[in-house]
Amino acid sequence: MATGETSAMVLKMMAAMTSTKAALKFISVIFFITLSWFLTPQVFSYLNVPDESLPFMITTLGIGVGILIVELGSKFLSMRQETIETEQNEKLTLTEQAMEKAVQQANKEQFLLEFKGAYTYLQTNSKKQLWDCLSDDLFIGADDPSYTEVRGLNAIVLKTWVNYTKNVYVLNPILRPFIQEEYDKKLGQDVYRFTHELDSRKEEVLHVFLSSNKDSMVDYNIRTLLSNSSCLYGTFSILPTSLTLGIKEEYREHVGGFLEDHFGAEARDINFEVHLDSSRLRVSE
Repeated sequence: MATGETSAMVLKMMAAMTSTKAALKFISVIFFITLSWFLTPQVFSYLNVPDESLPFMITTLGIGVGILIVELGSKFLSMRQETIETEQNEKLTLTEQAMEKAVQQANKEQFLLEFKGAYTYLQTNSKKQLWDCLSDDLFIGADDPSYTEVRGLNAIVLKTWVNYTKNVYVLNPILRPFIQEEYDKKLGQDVYRFTHELDSRKEEVLHVFLSSNKDSMVDYNIRTLLSNSSCLYGTFSILPTSLTLGIKEEYREHVGGFLEDHFGAEARDINFEVHLDSSRLRVSE
């Protein structure tokens, strides 16, 4: 081949190799054509392929295998690159989510810490509002002044918009464990005070809740005791004379435990609300 023809062919090949992939494909084709000339003539001869067809078939085989290898390699590398990028993106997403979660947790802890500092100084009515939220949602006016304090502290949050005058609010989920703990502490303190200031009048009242004492009597004039009690309630009737006496629902577990400890076997069956007619009421002078 003349020098000019060789140079022209080299220039054409260089022009065709416009990318790394094209260059690899060209090198692969040359390699496998050469390899085919070394390895396949005997195979084709065994298959009785005419000699005049050998150059075409060997060259075609080399070109096909060379192109196939490069394409498969390119596909594999592309898939591997996509996998690496996906894994990196997932790691980045998880890192961002973890950082965001950490920031949110820090904000929650700071909010809770600040609320705990303010809780001691809340009005009794505001605390009661929060305790009520432990079991029920609040259906209140948007501008109800009696809830200004708890709303100002974000202790209650909007759950459902109902209308322009009233909406449904719930206890802030961040505060629920703390409010529950404080409420349980308050119940325990109330029962402790009630039971450790036990006198004959209180013991007489507690006796009527025991199923075994169906004939026990109680002084009708115990309004003062009931009005000052956190644990008990009573409804009085003059005509006919009667009294409905009960242990407030939130205190029943605590008071029930005390009754079992104090009265022993007598407290196996407890009536948390009893209706006493005139035969079981004693009117003091």
